[in-house]
Amino acid sequence: MTCRYCATQIPNDAKYCTNCGRSVTFIAPAASATASSQPGKDLIFVVILLAWDYFSRVLFTIANNIIVPAMRKNDTGFDHINTMYRILSGATAGIAVILTTIFAVLAKSTLTRVLLIVFGFIHLVLTVIYYTSAF
Repeated sequence: MTCRYCATQIPNDAKYCTNCGRSVTFIAPAASATASSQPGKDLIFVVILLAWDYFSRVLFTIANNIIVPAMRKNDTGFDHINTMYRILSGATAGIAVILTTIFAVLAKSTLTRVLLIVFGFIHLVLTVIYYTSAF
């Protein structure tokens, strides 16, 4: 083995260099519980949120293309359709905010945690604006 400080040849089992006296043993960094030790763990949170968002859009597509035309055919008033949209929107937004909060608590990476908190806050604010706006 070669000393990395002075390039002197030393025995493979040496702990110190015979020329410069420096320690030549390699000390592995301690395994930490940070996100860098398991980089893919927080990714599952993002994938679940994206899947929920996609599922929410599918629900709205079903509502727009199947439920609303059926309600109009049965002469259901605008108030009933509006109520259905508010319930659907509230349920999907509420679940998204709850999931985001849970994932922010469970996330190991600080960046992931911050992004989830920001996403959840924006989602909550937009939901509040939607529910307080006049139709």
